[in-house]
Amino acid sequence: MPLQQRFLIFGVAVVLMLAIFELVRKRRLREEYAWLWLLAGVVILIATFVPMEGLRAVANIMGSSNPPAAIFFLGFCATTFLCLQFSVRLSRMTEQIKNLGQKVSILEASLEDHKDEVE
Repeated sequence: MPLQQRFLIFGVAVVLMLAIFELVRKRRLREEYAWLWLLAGVVILIATFVPMEGLRAVANIMGSSNPPAAIFFLGFCATTFLCLQFSVRLSRMTEQIKNLGQKVSILEASLEDHKDEVE
């Protein structure tokens, strides 16, 4: 991989990690999600130092003769796992919101019944 590409990838990884820290600092991203993105930034950062022979070896292990295709496949897999993890979180939160809405409705009905008894 040419040195210019390595510098570009390194720069993108550093900018990504700084952006994650800034989003956490401004409370726009929770810490529980930040570690996933920081991990992605570290992996990208490490990838800049892997020699081309190492990338070829990874591609060969995966059964590919094209290192960029293997890297894109690994990136696709990582993105898919991130989407799956966020879908699980979203499903859990949707269920919690539904339960909270039902409990609030029950409490409001109970409060109205109590008001009617007092009057």
